[in-house]
Amino acid sequence: MLEGLRLKQIDEHFLHEEPYENKEFVLDEIQQMWPTVDRFVKFGFGFSLVTDKQAVCWCTAEYMSKHKCGIGIETVRDYQNRGLATSAASAFVDHCEARNIKLHWECSAENLASRRVAKKVGFVKEHEYRVYHGKFK
Repeated sequence: MLEGLRLKQIDEHFLHEEPYENKEFVLDEIQQMWPTVDRFVKFGFGFSLVTDKQAVCWCTAEYMSKHKCGIGIETVRDYQNRGLATSAASAFVDHCEARNIKLHWECSAENLASRRVAKKVGFVKEHEYRVYHGKFK
């Protein structure tokens, strides 16, 4: 991990009180996957790597069931390719393993960066499936 970065848990304090730049992107990711931020705070979790001023990488629970969790991860462009996603994902995986939560990581075949991080933190490909994109008329 880069010098000067700290790992912070994404909790109510982080989301509502910490003054980090890019926090709106963390909130946006949470709001895309959860009905409300409050529900994420109550049932979800995540980790962010931060400088003194900004969140530069984050890994969040995209959904939760009793013993299963999906992973969402993002790194700010200027900080990509430095191992930060692997560090954040490792903290996330450790958190889940300590709580006996089964993890689910999915990404498109074209998302090589996500596939590499998943492999580095111990995931193996179970299956591939086809996704169709289109527009409704």
